[in-house]
Amino acid sequence: MSSTLHHCSLPDKPILTVKPQSSVFTGDTVTLSCDVGSSTGWTFHWRKDSNREYNDDEGTKTIRSVKVSDGGTYECRAQRGEYYTHLSNAIQITVREERESLSHVSYRRQESGGTAGIKINMTAEEQTRSITAQDKTRSI
Repeated sequence: MSSTLHHCSLPDKPILTVKPQSSVFTGDTVTLSCDVGSSTGWTFHWRKDSNREYNDDEGTKTIRSVKVSDGGTYECRAQRGEYYTHLSNAIQITVREERESLSHVSYRRQESGGTAGIKINMTAEEQTRSITAQDKTRSI
């Protein structure tokens, strides 16, 4: 009588990914995915800043309308029966206040050449974006 040993390969540690990216603005939606491969039957354990949060059977964690307090370092691990994987790679989520706020509007008139310009400066934390609109078709 011969017996056959079936070997089941279990992952050492899941791979944690984030969409859309790890730096978002308040009000955005963030989805973390804890991937252990194509196998089923896992329970996932989520951690934020080294604190245990909760368990689920899905392997994804969606945070809708994120707040600044949702920022932090996230990790996951998977469990099947008595087997636990190691912790996943850590992902740092940074949540910034609103996308942009209007800080300054100026109007510039240029006598010669017949152009008029409107300059709007918008800030998003350290970044400053400048939009210049010019109407070259008529004199002011």
